[in-house]
Amino acid sequence: MVKKGQADADFEFSVKKEYILDRADFGSFEVVLTKCGAMFRNYTGFHVWVSPYSVGWDGVAHENSLYGWLVNLVKMKEEFSGNEDEAFCGNPSLTNGDILYSSKIITEANLSRPMAVFVDLNEAANSAIGYMEWLEKMQGELKKAMSSGVPDENIKENAEFDAKVYANEILKSLGNNADR
Repeated sequence: MVKKGQADADFEFSVKKEYILDRADFGSFEVVLTKCGAMFRNYTGFHVWVSPYSVGWDGVAHENSLYGWLVNLVKMKEEFSGNEDEAFCGNPSLTNGDILYSSKIITEANLSRPMAVFVDLNEAANSAIGYMEWLEKMQGELKKAMSSGVPDENIKENAEFDAKVYANEILKSLGNNADR
């Protein structure tokens, strides 16, 4: 973005070395975390830049979910480095390496999709239609949630909620441990 007094500046994307906070190489792509955002870049030269915050409809800055995903991916790689064969959260059938590999595939597939989706007009159209249908569904769910009152006490829902909170705290602790 152009700041005051920079209106005549040429448009070029660059990041000064001193702005780089962390970077992680995932083989076919790299994630670079900076003071003002995060970048996904792959070996073909495709870059995706995301800022930490975006302003929502309410006029308030909210953390950008893609930024948070990329930060967590880098932290996960650092935390699991050398521990890939250990059981993930005590689950003997799932290793830290499995979780990291899955996260890598999810990241690469979703962020590289724009490079391939426009090769075929039908695929581009189908992708857009699928996204719009998903977005409409999410809007409906949000409207429904906003219009419904506070639900009655539900033991099953509370147990599910508590499990999600617990899982979130585990992931958060992984991130906190990566900061050390």
